[in-house]
Amino acid sequence: MTVGYCLLSDSATPMVSLHAYLPPGSVPSRPVSVIATVTVTEIGNSSSDQYEIRLRDGGAVADVIANDNVYSAYFTHFVSYNATYTVRIRALG
Repeated sequence: MTVGYCLLSDSATPMVSLHAYLPPGSVPSRPVSVIATVTVTEIGNSSSDQYEIRLRDGGAVADVIANDNVYSAYFTHFVSYNATYTVRIRALG
């Protein structure tokens, strides 16, 4: 699995597009769902927030081309630029 991101700063709400590429043969069959779990921890704060986002391969919204094994979604829950953002991707099938 290859994971990438792109910060989109030209919109009213800061967004990051998340992408996960699942090469053919990397999973036994086409996954039922690909989930990104984003953990946000503000620097100086011991607590964190978690967000689950379903990535899609349908050629709409953040996903550019349908059925190309690149699953994508936008993350828009920015707390601060002074925070750490950890992303974990799971393919469930």
